[in-house]
Amino acid sequence: MALPGTVAFPADAITVTIAVTPVDDTDSIDEDLVVAVTDDVTYDLGSPAAATMTIGDDDVEPRAFDLTGPADTSSGVSLTPTLEWQTALGASEYIVVVDDNSDWSSPEFGTTATTTDCILPPYYLSGLTLYYWKVTARNRIGDTEATNNGISFTTEADTTAPEVRSTSPDGGDTKVSVSTGISITFSEPMDWPYATGIVAVTCVETGVVTGTESLSVNERAITFKPAGPLAESTVYTVTVSTDVRDVALNPLAVERTFEFTTEAPLSGLVEGPGCVPGAGSALTLVMLAAALALTRRRRRG
Repeated sequence: MALPGTVAFPADAITVTIAVTPVDDTDSIDEDLVVAVTDDVTYDLGSPAAATMTIGDDDVEPRAFDLTGPADTSSGVSLTPTLEWQTALGASEYIVVVDDNSDWSSPEFGTTATTTDCILPPYYLSGLTLYYWKVTARNRIGDTEATNNGISFTTEADTTAPEVRSTSPDGGDTKVSVSTGISITFSEPMDWPYATGIVAVTCVETGVVTGTESLSVNERAITFKPAGPLAESTVYTVTVSTDVRDVALNPLAVERTFEFTTEAPLSGLVEGPGCVPGAGSALTLVMLAAALALTRRRRRG
């Protein structure tokens, strides 16, 4: 940013003092000040001159601040709550953590914010659960934790039905490997007792496919592993039953169905226009044998 101005050199003076008053800010960085002296219509400098000086930052760690909402021990808090806190003077960002353990050993949610509030997205929190939360203000000098870090709140009951977020294979996929497993990813953690026997895989040719189901570590994905290879060049239909439930025992609202097609069998035969399968390979071998025999005759001659 340019700060224009003028300075008067007394007669016969070769130096002059320019007063610079730093302005406090929250940038938390050292800043360079460039002073340049140039000719104008009333003064001939001879040659332009410039000098650079650095104004050192004297910021300290962010000032003390408090968490303000939800209030400590609040109950019936939304599953997508807005967390709020005071401004910590000098902070450039805030680190937000929510955990169902007061020792912060397994955070359910964490993010970085530049404002003094944060809205949690859906599906991070469970219903009727006690959560602890904390905010740490940060700048380049260091960190300052909120004075009342670790306050808690209890969420409302979870009445939201889970949703199917993605499948693998996708619906409509072709050339799918016959050894593939089928995965269904949900919007939230699922309850294992209700996650078995809920994926049906069928095809017109062979009927129901047998297999086993497993739940991912984060409990959001169910994988069906067929007992054996699938048939080649076959359309399979996958149905996810509404019997599946999330950890709050809310069932899937709508049954999910999709189809995929397996890969075609590999062929080792060479077939050309007007030829029976394998004729091309046999013809090549005959031509090679004839050429070899002709070469031997020439050598004898």
